[in-house]
Amino acid sequence: LRSVRARDRDRALVTTEQALELAQALERHVRFPEVNLPYVKEGTLPHEAARLLRAHWGIGDGPFPHLVATMEMHGIIVLVLKEGSIEKVDAFSTQVSGRPLVISTPRRSNDVYIHRFTCAHELGHLLMHPEATPGDPIHEREADEFAAALLTPQHAMQAILPHRLDLAELSGLSRQWGVPVESLIRRMAEIRRSSDTSIRRAYQRLNGNSHLKTNEPWTSYPGESPSLLKQAIELCEQSRTTLADLAHELKWKPSRIRELAGIQDQRPKLAL
Repeated sequence: LRSVRARDRDRALVTTEQALELAQALERHVRFPEVNLPYVKEGTLPHEAARLLRAHWGIGDGPFPHLVATMEMHGIIVLVLKEGSIEKVDAFSTQVSGRPLVISTPRRSNDVYIHRFTCAHELGHLLMHPEATPGDPIHEREADEFAAALLTPQHAMQAILPHRLDLAELSGLSRQWGVPVESLIRRMAEIRRSSDTSIRRAYQRLNGNSHLKTNEPWTSYPGESPSLLKQAIELCEQSRTTLADLAHELKWKPSRIRELAGIQDQRPKLAL
């Protein structure tokens, strides 16, 4: 983004290059899932692109289960970087040699529902903006609209959203549909289910009631935790290509492979 420091932009680019380099090295030993995304012609409205993707992946009208696992099953590499690796970048995506990549950071993934919305937002960029301009307000708005339509289709929301702004009821729907309460309030505004004044008051009440926000990390949900690279490494090891072999092949430290693949260091920690 234009507001991001050059150092963080450079780190984002390097991380992207290394993630794709690791994927290419793994693909020499393991067959990854084929990339399976629908063709979305230029100018398609975000809600229509979301409908096309749901139909292409065979997802019904209800809640979208296991978003990240579904993305990986259809050939999209998803990473969540560790805390502090990139300070001022929320998330980004790209596609190189036909392989899509979505990277999020703890700034967007400490809450699992925001994490899901962020991954859906980047999925919208991949489908609708092959020549995306970072920070373009129109592209960002369209990606947000796509994420909302993918996770909470408007026709489904019209049938289940309450006729008055009840935050406790919205909190229950938030858990059922796997989206932030804020997203459901925004949906109520879009379908004119509530007045502008009531919407503003709801946001104010929500900010003052932390118990209505989950703040549950993505790591608590296996279906929202990236595992494609990790499982590829496990398959390599089963065929006698160890992590050390991959590190030698890439000329990297093994710790960097673990970091990108989300593999925890199992060595006991020495405390002095």
